[in-house]
Amino acid sequence: KLDLVLDQNSRPVRTIITAGTTADFSQAEDLRPGIQAQYLLVDRGYDSQVILQQANQAEIQPVIPAKEKRKYQRNDNQD
Repeated sequence: KLDLVLDQNSRPVRTIITAGTTADFSQAEDLRPGIQAQYLLVDRGYDSQVILQQANQAEIQPVIPAKEKRKYQRNDNQD
């Protein structure tokens, strides 16, 4: 599985290759150091309280679809 960080032109700036069974959110900490961004756009595999808190602490706006089984759903529907 590929975990990527892309720049504003969709060019990869960091890549991690893992086994297909590796949880997405477990790679987030290794992908973020040194990255400055306004938004964190990721799929629901990265939906975790830790990632949301880290993004907020770094003043990055997280845009992460909530997992269907999340106890408390968030509204990420931004116009």
